[in-house]
Amino acid sequence: MDNALSDGHTVTVAARDPAAIAAANPLPAAARVIATDVRDAASVVRAMQGHDAGILAVSTPARKPDSLYSSAARNIVEGAAKTELSRLVAISSGGVRQDDPALPFWYRKFLIPFVMKDLYDDMGEMEAAIRASALDWTIVRASYLRDEPARSSYRAMDGATPRGGWKLARADLARFTTDQLRDGRWSRRTPTLAE
Repeated sequence: MDNALSDGHTVTVAARDPAAIAAANPLPAAARVIATDVRDAASVVRAMQGHDAGILAVSTPARKPDSLYSSAARNIVEGAAKTELSRLVAISSGGVRQDDPALPFWYRKFLIPFVMKDLYDDMGEMEAAIRASALDWTIVRASYLRDEPARSSYRAMDGATPRGGWKLARADLARFTTDQLRDGRWSRRTPTLAE
């Protein structure tokens, strides 16, 4: 969010529980927070009003995605027809491409099918809904996220994890994602980021 504000964007944070967001991480005064249920179409449209670009960044436990990602994407795509939104950057995961040969064997053969399958299937539906839309989209797939300072040493590859890459600093993901609001280099593509 700090990146977006420093880049001159008007920022609205759509959150299910704005009080919890503010308590966990006080927001800059320039950012507006609006209570939003991404599964409710009218709620999503209210949050999108007045914005021409947005970042879809939702999170849920791996074992219980409950269609959060796909519902959010469908509501944003449908809401775009009722608002000015034309550019969407969505955060996904490198694990969505479950056959990606750059992923470790144990991850593809054990972790994905037994722990992460429902989550990645829902993210895959999110990606499909966005790709089928008329929006100018970029789907950013992240590798394993770590709470580390930005390194700017990550690599980006369209549709696959860079070979040997397996981790990424959250700060690098944030910077890359915010940059995509104005940078069309990855328009209608799926960069996967990894160090």
